[in-house]
Amino acid sequence: MRDAEKDLAMCEAATPGPWYISRQNGDFSCVADGVVIGAWPSDTEFIIQARTALPYWIDRAVSLEKEVGMLRDALEKIDIHIRSTSDAVPHIIETLKRALPEYKDWWDIGE
Repeated sequence: MRDAEKDLAMCEAATPGPWYISRQNGDFSCVADGVVIGAWPSDTEFIIQARTALPYWIDRAVSLEKEVGMLRDALEKIDIHIRSTSDAVPHIIETLKRALPEYKDWWDIGE
């Protein structure tokens, strides 16, 4: 299993991006201020794009994992309340308001 923090640290330790091909000589490309790699052109493009794409997607995945955890917690609270009371709707609404503040205007409709 990969470790997002270690992978992101590896990205940040690399020569700053964005990278580009400054010159090519046969199978070798010069990228990132003098870093020379031996690769096919498609491999070179992958390496260049990975310098900025990998940190972006790692940050995005970590953010979404946090959001999923928060939403899972809210659903567990709703489930517990549904199973323990005959009138769960007010608690469900309050839990959803806390879990989804971006829908605040929508929640106030009809109140």
